Amino acid sequence: MSIPYHIVAKSFAVAIGTAIIMSATITFVFGSKGVISCNEMTLQIEKLQANDAALDRTYAQLNKIKNALERGDQEIISMYARELGFVAKDEQLLRIVGLRGSRQQLPDAGQLITIVRPYTQNALFFAVGLFTGIITFIGSLLFLGQKHFYTMSMQFTKPSRGTRIYQFNHSAH
Repeated sequence: MSIPYHIVAKSFAVAIGTAIIMSATITFVFGSKGVISCNEMTLQIEKLQANDAALDRTYAQLNKIKNALERGDQEIISMYARELGFVAKDEQLLRIVGLRGSRQQLPDAGQLITIVRPYTQNALFFAVGLFTGIITFIGSLLFLGQKHFYTMSMQFTKPSRGTRIYQFNHSAH
C-alpha cells in the first residue's frame, strides 16, 4: 500500500515551511547582516571613532609644531635642533654617557584595527535549512503515514457471522 498524495503534500508543505523558518532564523542571528555581525560592526565603529579622534589630536599637535616652525619661532627651532644633536655657534656640547636626555616623542599614528572573526556565508545557513527540511519531510511522512495506516486498519475489520457488509469507499481529501 502506498502513502496517499494528501499525506505527501502535507509532509512536503511542513518540510518547506520548517526549512524556510530555520534558514531565516539562523541567518537573522548568525548571518553576515545578522544580529551578532551588527553588534561586532558597532564595536568596530566605536574603535574606529576613538582612533580617528586620537589621529585628530595628533594632527592638531603636529600642525601647531609646523606653524611654529614656519613662523620662524627661534625657541622651537633650537629645541628641535638640539634634539637632533645640533648646537649654536656660542654653545659647547657636553655629552654625559649613560644618561638619556629628553627623548623625542613620536606622534601617535593610530592603532591597527582588524576584524575579529570572518563572517559566515549565508549559503551555509541555506544548507542547514535544507537539511532540516529534508529531515522534517521524512519524519512527517513517517508520522502521518503511520497515522493514516492506523486509521485505515480501524476501518476495515473482519465482520462477524450474520452481519450485513456495507462497502465504503475511502477517498483522500
